[in-house]
Amino acid sequence: MWIDAITVGCFAVVGTLVFAVGDLLFGGRRRVLSRNQATALLQQEQTGSLYRGWFSKFLASSVPQLPAEIDGIRRDLSRGGFYSPTALTEYLATRNGLIWLVGLGAAALVWQSQARPDVQRVILMLGWALAISCYGLPRLLLRLQANGRVARIQAGLPDALDVTTMCLTGGLPLQDALGRVTQEMQYAHPDIAVELEIVRKQADANTLSHAMRQFANRVDLPDIKSMAALVSQTERLGTNVATAVREFADSLRRGARFRAEERASKASVKLLFPVVLCLAPPVYLLLIGPSVLQLREFLLNENRPGGMLSASMNRGSARGDRYAQGTQLNTATVRSRADAASRVGGPAGAPTDAAGSIAIPTSPRSGTISATPAQ
Repeated sequence: MWIDAITVGCFAVVGTLVFAVGDLLFGGRRRVLSRNQATALLQQEQTGSLYRGWFSKFLASSVPQLPAEIDGIRRDLSRGGFYSPTALTEYLATRNGLIWLVGLGAAALVWQSQARPDVQRVILMLGWALAISCYGLPRLLLRLQANGRVARIQAGLPDALDVTTMCLTGGLPLQDALGRVTQEMQYAHPDIAVELEIVRKQADANTLSHAMRQFANRVDLPDIKSMAALVSQTERLGTNVATAVREFADSLRRGARFRAEERASKASVKLLFPVVLCLAPPVYLLLIGPSVLQLREFLLNENRPGGMLSASMNRGSARGDRYAQGTQLNTATVRSRADAASRVGGPAGAPTDAAGSIAIPTSPRSGTISATPAQ
């Protein structure tokens, strides 16, 4: 019974995680909506949904959060393209709902396996791990999506400024030029198209400087902040907007080239670790491997009977060494005695031959050495 419950619970958790991950990965890349699509979407939102009810608010507030964490989530949502007023509530409700789902599923499985304490411990550990994953994984995916969107905006900003410059030199005002750029960049750079459409509509309601500052706050990118300061300065001083935008686009390209060179310089250092860990061991094997194999073959051959490193050869060499040492010792002793006898005219009781020489025995096998006393 508990196996079926585990299977159903795992299927529900995995399905929910896959849905949440897919929504986070593919739901933030919005395109510019037409007027009819925007009206239909507004009517659909006004009819009400699950996320606008009390249940979503309850789920969003069920897990306590620090104010700094809430501000960080709201900033990542705006950088990721989630501009709905209920985006923060939807995110918190989805994440907390996953946590409660995992907790309730783990509690049900623990209650089903009361007769097996070891299984209960495993279920509790898995439940804690899944709950922590459900808490941290959505934030990580949101951060990755926000960083990717900001990188796409930064990469496509010089092209958008070039089109804006062409429109300005053609005689269009800046707000109309932004509308034209939105149409041209809708398929090449949809994220920039969305942002510039928002800027154009905010400029119609307020001023262009205010709209650009809001754009810089949403994206939180230094290039956008510089662009907002440039637009504000040109509006205040009345300078040529087309020239300023063209120079700013050139500076952005130079900055992109410098960043590419920096990444290329860092790549050589990052490639050092794969080279050392992946390429060095095969090189060592190719260089040292033949020597090791030859050494192994030598040891195997010479440790056999009759080889240089065999036990019998070691014993024979040890006996030969002892015999040589004894011979050298006896020879040195006898020579010292012969020298002493020659100085005193011959030792008493020293063995001599017919010529009066002193017989010096060297070893039992090698005979004697005759030493004639000095005259």
